[in-house]
Amino acid sequence: MAYIEENMRAIRGESSQAKGVQEASYDPHAQLYQVDERYKVGKTVLEEGNVTNSMAMLTAIPEVDLGIDIRLRNIEETEKAKRVVEEEKRHRREHHEDDEGHLAATRFYRPRQQVTSDADALRNAKLEAMGIEPPEPRRRAERKEVATDDVVMERFKKRMRR
Repeated sequence: MAYIEENMRAIRGESSQAKGVQEASYDPHAQLYQVDERYKVGKTVLEEGNVTNSMAMLTAIPEVDLGIDIRLRNIEETEKAKRVVEEEKRHRREHHEDDEGHLAATRFYRPRQQVTSDADALRNAKLEAMGIEPPEPRRRAERKEVATDDVVMERFKKRMRR
């Protein structure tokens, strides 16, 4: 029996010195706490430039200090670009306000814009032809714009207070 145990230790990679230590402190419950070799995770050797390490490399990219001059130049260029974009938007808005006010496509983008119906437009044209100034269109009651979620939440709070 000792011969078999010794060969089994040799297969597992245990030395004969570990045998003496193991027999001296034999605990029947110790075997329950030992992890089998097939469940142990071996140490992997990491190679430089390995594709599997790319995620680790990307998360730890060091920032290269370019110097204060380049930082300031980048900030100035960014601010100039923002200003140019804002001026283009403002110019587009001012330039197209008058030209596109009557187009049907703009009605979808401006739902609050007052659009006269065909009957009203015809009536206004007749009044202008007779020399009478057409009446101004009635304005809708200006409502406070609040998200419907807020309104529902307020109703719920009122109900819960009662």
